[in-house]
Amino acid sequence: MKEIISQSNEVLKMLEDLLIYLEIQGNRVRITLSSVFVEYEIRSVINSYKVQAEKKNISISLSDSSTNITIDIVHFHQIIGNILSNAIKFTPSNGSIHISINEEDTYVLVRLTDTGVGIPKDLLPLVALPFKGGRAGLEGERSFAVGLYISKMLMKIMKGSLDIESQVSKGTTIELKLAK
Repeated sequence: MKEIISQSNEVLKMLEDLLIYLEIQGNRVRITLSSVFVEYEIRSVINSYKVQAEKKNISISLSDSSTNITIDIVHFHQIIGNILSNAIKFTPSNGSIHISINEEDTYVLVRLTDTGVGIPKDLLPLVALPFKGGRAGLEGERSFAVGLYISKMLMKIMKGSLDIESQVSKGTTIELKLAK
């Protein structure tokens, strides 16, 4: 039953990605801002990826934070979900994903770091382009090659940014800078 639910959620996520991709292309993304505790929202997304992480015995940790931000909750969940999905796909069994939240003067920095296989230098410029940088996960998980593009564009629409650093065999770090 868990496997059926997991596969159904994967198909649903792909459909959601396609819909938001089309909204971005048509400049029809609607933003509804709400003031939220960023830690609470990230924990909510982590809970929906627990089954996938547990299958590979990947631990996901999140630093404590009482930081409050104003964001579009639905799109923020999609961004964190896209990044977590990729981290799980490309982190070997018994690996880890750590998420930290730091409040700076003018922004909140959310940093997601995994112990995955990393992104080759020649692929790094392509991963945030739609349908260009996709590759199958370590256990054959499908990639639609649009998740990071969507995440980057949604961050831009919400007056933030998404940056990627990666080293092959060492892992990937994605930093989200969210305007206060």
